[in-house]
Amino acid sequence: MAKEMTENQNVKTKRQLLVERMRNRYPELNVDDDEALSDQISSDYDLLDQRDQERKQFNDLLAQNPYAAPIVTGMATGKKDDGTPFDLGEFLIDEYPEMIQDLIEGNPDTKKHYEESRDARRQAAADEEQFAAELESKTQAEDAELDAAVKEMGYKPEEVAELIRQLYDPDNGLIRRAARFELTKDDFLMLFKILNYDADIKRADNDGYVRGKNEKIDMLEHQQGKRGRLPVIGSGGGRPSAKEPDPTLDNLDRMKHAYTI
Repeated sequence: MAKEMTENQNVKTKRQLLVERMRNRYPELNVDDDEALSDQISSDYDLLDQRDQERKQFNDLLAQNPYAAPIVTGMATGKKDDGTPFDLGEFLIDEYPEMIQDLIEGNPDTKKHYEESRDARRQAAADEEQFAAELESKTQAEDAELDAAVKEMGYKPEEVAELIRQLYDPDNGLIRRAARFELTKDDFLMLFKILNYDADIKRADNDGYVRGKNEKIDMLEHQQGKRGRLPVIGSGGGRPSAKEPDPTLDNLDRMKHAYTI
């Protein structure tokens, strides 16, 4: 009897099982709050209904188009009905050549789109081939530019290696992250500094010019101030008569002319 009571105590109710499942699925959910628990269950049912509706729409589309089902199945499994690898292009050509031809030739707009798409693919392939052919010469030219920059600025080998890493690292380089739209604020600040480099240099040169000009003006004013403190010599600023030489006034007169701008 005691054993049966112990076993019954270990049996969890359906509510306890549900609460445990929700706790494991949503660790941040307060399962002791009945309202929060109910809202989460309701949200899960809404999502389930939405997925059921989407699944039904997808199945209806497959049923309406006889070409879609084997294509979707092949792309999903990666295999054809006979177990060989599935290739969409080969499948379309092998299974529906007349349909493709009819689509292209039977509709002027479709034919135009096909020709434009074909020409774009051919141009892209030609551009890629040309790039591959020029890659070696482009790499050598870029290396020469880098060597010239290093020689001009005197960068150390470890600094050059770090620059190359930050630019070209295949996993986290600037170019790679820019292609994946993963640039950070620091990246943009660095790029803005590069963008504003010429403007900053011009601004610095102008500031230096203005500062030098102001210093020259200050020097001239200082000289004028010295001159203004000299005593007035005679009624007209001239020298005394030769009959009454005055060495002190002669020296002051010479000093005055020495500070004349």
